[in-house]
Amino acid sequence: MKNRFLALLICAILVFSIIPFGKNIKASQTNNAKQLNTPEQMAAVMREKANNNTARMKGKITQSQVNETIKQKLIVKTRDEIENTYGANSVYYYTVGNYQILFYDTAEEAKNACEKLKKDLPGTTIFQDIPITLKEAAKDNGSDEVAAYDGIKKMGMDQLKEEKDSWKNKSAKVAVIDSGINVDHQWFKNRLDRENSINLALDEGNEDDKTKPAYNDTKQGHGSHVAGIITQATPEEVQVMAIRVFSVLGTASYATITNAVDYAVEHKADVINMSLGFEIMSGFENDQITLMDEAFARAFKANTTVCAASGNEYTDTSKSYPASSPWTIAVGSFEPDAKGNLIRSDFANNGELLDFVAPGRNIYSAWINGEESTNTISGTSMATPHMAAAAAYVKMKHPDYNQRDVYAAFKDNAVDLGESGKDTEFGYGYVHLEKYNTNEAAESKDGKEYQAISAPAQINKTMNDSGKSFTIDAKITRGNGNLTYETTNEKIATVKDGKVTIVGRGKCNIVIKASETKEYKETEEKVTIKIDKGYQKIKVPVTSYKKYVSDKNFKLEAYVEAPGDGKVEFIANDNDVVKVSKNGEVTILGPGTARVYAVATGTNNFNRDISDAIMITVEEDKKSDPDIKNNAENTTTATQSTTTVIQNASTMNTKIAVTRVVVKKLKAGKKQIRLTWKKQSKVSGYEIRYATKANMKKAKRIKVNAKTASKTIKKLKSKKRYYIQIRAYKTNDHKKIYGNWSIKKTLKTK
Repeated sequence: MKNRFLALLICAILVFSIIPFGKNIKASQTNNAKQLNTPEQMAAVMREKANNNTARMKGKITQSQVNETIKQKLIVKTRDEIENTYGANSVYYYTVGNYQILFYDTAEEAKNACEKLKKDLPGTTIFQDIPITLKEAAKDNGSDEVAAYDGIKKMGMDQLKEEKDSWKNKSAKVAVIDSGINVDHQWFKNRLDRENSINLALDEGNEDDKTKPAYNDTKQGHGSHVAGIITQATPEEVQVMAIRVFSVLGTASYATITNAVDYAVEHKADVINMSLGFEIMSGFENDQITLMDEAFARAFKANTTVCAASGNEYTDTSKSYPASSPWTIAVGSFEPDAKGNLIRSDFANNGELLDFVAPGRNIYSAWINGEESTNTISGTSMATPHMAAAAAYVKMKHPDYNQRDVYAAFKDNAVDLGESGKDTEFGYGYVHLEKYNTNEAAESKDGKEYQAISAPAQINKTMNDSGKSFTIDAKITRGNGNLTYETTNEKIATVKDGKVTIVGRGKCNIVIKASETKEYKETEEKVTIKIDKGYQKIKVPVTSYKKYVSDKNFKLEAYVEAPGDGKVEFIANDNDVVKVSKNGEVTILGPGTARVYAVATGTNNFNRDISDAIMITVEEDKKSDPDIKNNAENTTTATQSTTTVIQNASTMNTKIAVTRVVVKKLKAGKKQIRLTWKKQSKVSGYEIRYATKANMKKAKRIKVNAKTASKTIKKLKSKKRYYIQIRAYKTNDHKKIYGNWSIKKTLKTK
């Protein structure tokens, strides 16, 4: 997350104080977040907001308009009330993901609010929602006449499907997060989980026929093709839960897809198929990844296996998400060449994060518009459902398996391609399950199985944990080897007997190995340790000061608590009360109240932090107003905050009270300022003074009669800041008795 020092302050006109971006002070823009307890409620709110936006748009809805709608919301990972949302029109708290959704009127407003909130809430996951399209999810071959490749047969799942007796009284549910499904297609009769299939997309769906469910795939075909591969590869005991996230334009949002993962988990999906993704481009922030990774972590905890397409950009899988997530199984694509040799598909992403490959070129499957419609297309989107189907078989046989266990089963039945062992072109190879019923490690050359090591895919810490230790919750769920641990970077984290100690900021892996035994192979798993910037805490010994105009300069105190390592600097709101240097030296300028903040500057290891307001109140000196024109021998003066009282010596019983004037409004004009005040009764008139300096040196004065309550000060300089005060006076015995000057106001002319 980007860190910038607080450089800009917002000027408030009617009150001469400023709230800096860096501190979230309770203001008029507070929110009472409405609670959303289910993914369905979350989807309904996002769809309602999207519909409200499209209703205001004229003509046919374009892709740019859809993108604008998606970008009008922010995700903020906190359960605490966000005191200043910077203009959100509504706020919701999503209990499943423990984050808030802030909606704005425009994408630009959301973008600006995002920048300010990141300064207010350093270290908090905050991002603007992003559009995700199906554009690169599949490679259309353009014709059904292309020779199709039978990937199901290649993986041996055609034989498994025929062994019907083996699957009786067993079941598995595969959630397909995609464009929906052709509900009329013959392939999906008795195979579609109609009770739990749902439309989570931002549009209503199924515009052509409202008699059909909203998750019906009418425009894209992608989801139907993916689901068709799964149903053709598996027996009827495997049900498909269609979760529609892509609109009729083929667009989804990051928040929508994350919500779909939560929906699949909450509705007991055994496997999630994600034939989707997007390339991680420059500027893509870690916050988006963090949010969906947390949803994947919830899936892992629920024993749900997630298969994700590696992508079709012919680049490294590390640049494609969610395949690059440590919580998913990344699936690439292979195909036969002209000689029958198995090669990696030229479009498929590769790299160290690639786990397995599956058939992805020229795959024949279901399509839209008809009960028997089909299409032959290519892509890692087509390879992924082959692996999701394989995972369904494993889960039917072992319902208690988590993703690590399923992964081990895949390795037991993997046909190695390319270089020996796991490589960057094919991962561990492709899974062949023809003999899985009778031999769970049929492809193992030595007859041994891989062990299954249950451990979290990633553990997140911050630099506040520096020097602290924790134990990785790792255990062998299948096998009998001994566990050993090793770090890939001791400058980030060290490990001994499973106990990890945080050293520095960054990311490394803890490699966990289960030793080889007579029955099992040596097995290795990795746990990613991610150390983010920490949060600093500023201590301010004195938070409130009361001073007088004549008091000498003084210095503020603040310090950063360990382990924070930022430098303390002070900033003040725009005011004419005090001047504050970065090191806390305070110079008094005039009466009033000012807010000052202590800032712990951001460093490589810690986010910037800002203190609560340090309040400085400066009062007029306890002495007579020098402008009172009475003879000292004949008068006694008492100066108060609002009233000046004069006792006439000649009568000794007549008291004259002059109340301080209250300024109601300042309005800037071209080379002029209009001053409006609360009219007082029984005064003889008013005096206004104005100057370009806060100390009112060389101030000009204007007399105003008692009947008026406003005055336009003319012949001022253009675009110049002026300081203005007003006071009332009464005439007694031919002498003017003045009240105190009003609170100083400031405004810039036009």
